[in-house]
Amino acid sequence: MTDFKDVDADALSPVGKIKLEEAVSGYTVYKEFEEMLKGDPAKRNEDFLMQLLQDNKDTEYGKKYNFADIHSIEDYQKNVPVTRYDDYAEYILRMTENGESNLICAYPVNHYNKSSGTMGKPQKIPMSDKALDLFMKYITRYLDGYVWSKLGDASLCGKTMAITESAVEIPKLKCGATYSAVSVKWIDQLRKVAAQLYSSPSEALFPAPNTNTRYLHARFALMDKDIVGATVTFYSFFLELMRYIENNWQMLVDDIEKGTIDMSVKISDEARELIEKNKANARACRTTP
Repeated sequence: MTDFKDVDADALSPVGKIKLEEAVSGYTVYKEFEEMLKGDPAKRNEDFLMQLLQDNKDTEYGKKYNFADIHSIEDYQKNVPVTRYDDYAEYILRMTENGESNLICAYPVNHYNKSSGTMGKPQKIPMSDKALDLFMKYITRYLDGYVWSKLGDASLCGKTMAITESAVEIPKLKCGATYSAVSVKWIDQLRKVAAQLYSSPSEALFPAPNTNTRYLHARFALMDKDIVGATVTFYSFFLELMRYIENNWQMLVDDIEKGTIDMSVKISDEARELIEKNKANARACRTTP
């Protein structure tokens, strides 16, 4: 693995410079996590739980189950019952409809995760700002550090193919909080740097309804000779994209060659026009030595 001090940042491309900053930050998180694993992970989890209980002891839910007097795993198991979503539904309704706070969580909640709905109507899972910060730390920054630990400066050489998507604008609930799948919120957090980090255009990362994003992800990844990896929410998405390329390779090759988008591809007229204007950039990607 190359040491950070051996990397000539001035010689890096714009995407390389962004990735270097993320690798430096992420490697710190990666090493911290590795040290946690060498210690006593169970004790760390217990300490984390006790801190959560302390922070939330004055919430309506915390008072109901006497969080203030819980000082061990055994206390927690005796005082707090195993619950289902329905046990929180009334609190969540008050939070989303009336904007009430300090009910089941003392931290600010500005996002609700939308469940897949496979078991019925999609649910609204509160995700506090604190939880989102931890999610971004251990999903994004940790992964940046892990990749650096395995690939070193080779990870800085090109863009990543992203098959995770957000939306043009994330829907909001009555209380003003955003409401979407957690993966949608995750990629939205990277909106400012997405164009530099990912091969897919914004029309695929933040698509309008009914956009054929598989075409866009596939086409632009195939056009980029410096792809260094792929990021997906579920591995099955990656397999689906590979099958799409296998079944539609002739159309993809023709469109890349001509700088056009086949009329069978579902995409807004505005996005089609914008992408087709980049024919010169497409040729540059293929001919740059």
